[in-house]
Amino acid sequence: MRVRKNALPGEGDADILEPDVTAKMLLLTLACGMLFACTSMHRSYVSDSAVATFSNESLDASLKPVFQGGRSDSCGNVKSFKLTIVNKTDKPIELIWDKTSYLRDGVSHGGFTYHGIPYKEKDLSRLSAEIPSRGTFSKSIFPSILLQYTGPHSAWELREMKAGEHGAMLAIKVGEKEIRVKLTVMLKEM
Repeated sequence: MRVRKNALPGEGDADILEPDVTAKMLLLTLACGMLFACTSMHRSYVSDSAVATFSNESLDASLKPVFQGGRSDSCGNVKSFKLTIVNKTDKPIELIWDKTSYLRDGVSHGGFTYHGIPYKEKDLSRLSAEIPSRGTFSKSIFPSILLQYTGPHSAWELREMKAGEHGAMLAIKVGEKEIRVKLTVMLKEM
């Protein structure tokens, strides 16, 4: 930092910052302030339960929030879930997508979609997923309602889940019976 002694008569020996140094300090201070303000607006969420689970004699099911960056073990913005279903029977079972719904604070808000489904077809009917005997089904899923089209000159955007209870009401066909499985997790803002 360049500092010079005041050389004007009658003004004492005060240190004076050169104007270019003062401007640089001011810009640095403003930049740091803006960086802090932008990062403090970013919301982080943490789940009370790392994973929601269900188990009976026919199947095991789990729903785990996936946090921003693909991690599911730390706080961050949640946009999707990892759904896993293990068939414990000797016959195939089915996940009925058209009857499976996204739950937000206990209320159904449409269904789920996943990679491979064209975004513009996110709300259309789809075939059930068959899980073979003693097999495992695992897929990253995200609520269709959170997938938003932002305009003709933009693209599709997957929005984050806000603080609250989130999950799925699964519809699974086991033999001739259809069972409902509720899996939810609580997301809290940090």
